[in-house]
Amino acid sequence: MIVPTHDHGRTLRPAVGSALAQTHEHLEVLIVGDGMPPEAAAVARELADGDHRIHLFEFEKGERHGEAHRDRVLREHATGELVLYLSDDDLWHPAHAASMVAALAEADFAAAPCVRVHTDGSFDAYPHDLSRPETRALMLAEPRHYNHVVLSGGGHTRAAYDRRERGWEPAPPGIWTDLHFWRGFVAGDAFRCRSTDTVTVFNFASPERVGMGQADRAAELERFWPRLADAESRATVEAEVSQALRRGMIAVELDYQVVYDALADYQRWSEDLRGQVADLDAARERLQEVERLPEVRLRRVAGRALARLRDRRRDR
Repeated sequence: MIVPTHDHGRTLRPAVGSALAQTHEHLEVLIVGDGMPPEAAAVARELADGDHRIHLFEFEKGERHGEAHRDRVLREHATGELVLYLSDDDLWHPAHAASMVAALAEADFAAAPCVRVHTDGSFDAYPHDLSRPETRALMLAEPRHYNHVVLSGGGHTRAAYDRRERGWEPAPPGIWTDLHFWRGFVAGDAFRCRSTDTVTVFNFASPERVGMGQADRAAELERFWPRLADAESRATVEAEVSQALRRGMIAVELDYQVVYDALADYQRWSEDLRGQVADLDAARERLQEVERLPEVRLRRVAGRALARLRDRRRDR
């Protein structure tokens, strides 16, 4: 598994801890350091020194998020047949790796749904189904970008990565780096794609935590992790996830009704407009018929003659 990191040293510890606690035991953790500052580098080195499964690769700061470093580590150092990803500030459910291994037995690219953990402790669920062409089409859409597959939820086979024309590379401006990479799998029919059935990724999004220090962010993860590690507490979390999914389904249904009503209003407006245009066309045709009547033409000729006569009188 690949864990890219730059300056999230303190959150790296609980994130990697959630990977080492997986029920699927055969994992190697490859930490890809992209220009780590001293504090973050010290944490990463301590983790690598403390567990033989963890390997650290330190690089100078690369372009954008150091995507080229990920490519290099994958091609030159990764030994596994499957590749999973984990952000340095997210957590995995203990069954995440096992569910992804099962999914990748039947796919080239797979992803697990996630819940976004808000700062108040509430959840929002982000389900998806990569087996559906409609989902893949949304991920390829422009100019609006759609992506429910967070970095920590994605994975692929090594063979699929080697078959790609391009691996990890800096994303163009204006597009998320993970979506840019996922698009290489979901475009066309070259790769089999699927989603897992259960939520196993807990996303602690950085944009929602602007202003929070590294110590506070790490403490947030450290408070949450025991809820996943303990079986009884985990059952409570899973129940909360189910509630978040239900809330999401209700929200989608309500949004659908709003869109349906708006579409109905648009259709009525369109029909009214077509009726007005038809009335206008009919009125124009009637005016043209009136203008062709002999008496109208005679009045027009007489009017021009009277105008010329008035002009002559003024000239005298």
